[in-house]
Amino acid sequence: MTLATLAVLLVSISLWCLLLLFRSIALRQDLSRHQGSIADLRAMRAVLERPTSDVFDQQDWPELESHWTSSQHLIKHGSGKIQGAAERLDSGLEQLQRALFYDTANVEPAAQERVLDASFAVLKGLSSLESRVHEQITDIYGRLDDHWRSQSFLVILCMILCASNLGLLHLAHRRRAELESAHDRAVELSSHDALTGLWNRDAILKMVRREIARAQRRTAPLGLILADVDKFQEINGLVGEEQGDVILQEVAWRLGSLVRPYDTMGRLGGDSFLVVLPSCDPVATANVTERLSRSINDREVEYGLGRMELSLSFVHLTVETPEETGLDLVLHRLQEGLAELKKSGRRGATRKVSGAPRAAGVKAD
Repeated sequence: MTLATLAVLLVSISLWCLLLLFRSIALRQDLSRHQGSIADLRAMRAVLERPTSDVFDQQDWPELESHWTSSQHLIKHGSGKIQGAAERLDSGLEQLQRALFYDTANVEPAAQERVLDASFAVLKGLSSLESRVHEQITDIYGRLDDHWRSQSFLVILCMILCASNLGLLHLAHRRRAELESAHDRAVELSSHDALTGLWNRDAILKMVRREIARAQRRTAPLGLILADVDKFQEINGLVGEEQGDVILQEVAWRLGSLVRPYDTMGRLGGDSFLVVLPSCDPVATANVTERLSRSINDREVEYGLGRMELSLSFVHLTVETPEETGLDLVLHRLQEGLAELKKSGRRGATRKVSGAPRAAGVKAD
């Protein structure tokens, strides 16, 4: 069930509940009127059955008439049976009124007898009408109970649907979080090296391009350091590729812990690492290179099977005229300097190389 379907169901149930509420209010109003009518009918009976007088007389008529007037809504709003009983009572009251007010010229005993007969007729009508009104009140109570049960059922159904809705929202939220997490992992995998967690080759080279462009706008120097583990193939053959990966992870962590927060470090591939140092002049770049070299070359590196001494070769340069160079030439110059350092046979050495040539095809010193 979709969220839209649930929303439609909840709206429909809400409208149904409102309809039942309005009908219940109307029924309660009818119930109140009918209960008031019962009170009036009983008051009329009390007037007709007063023990203080032997017969109903003209002095009692205004009180009787006032109670009956307040119950006239029964004829307009009551059921068919109530209306019939009310009309018969109304007819009996007309007979009683004639006996009281229009038969005074007749012989007294006969007039009193006609008043008694009319009073008994009115009492009989009162009993019949009161019985009908009680039936109507019972019916109203039953309908109110039905409405209450229906409303209870709808409220429970609404709660179930709301709980289902909340469950779907929770599942949708979890699914969205999973998708966002998967997207973040995909983005991270596309830009980070899976082994060391550093930026991968494509990502670090994009950052170098960006830093070169930024340095050009700000006319600021840019330092670059290329580090490479010495004789890493022999190390892999000695300890195995799995332990070799552990060594690379330790080297990456140790180098990354020493660069500034706004510096960038990535793995170019294999056992080579590139460090990008924004706003670093040649002296500062050389100092950072020496610090990185000491962090590895003067200490042992731990791996799964023990400890090992290893060394890294570092070459660095500073791009001070970024408008006259490009990424390819800078990277070529670093790799060329690293290859010359490796050929010299020196391990754990650092070397400064000159900036990139001004134009392609011109070899720098």
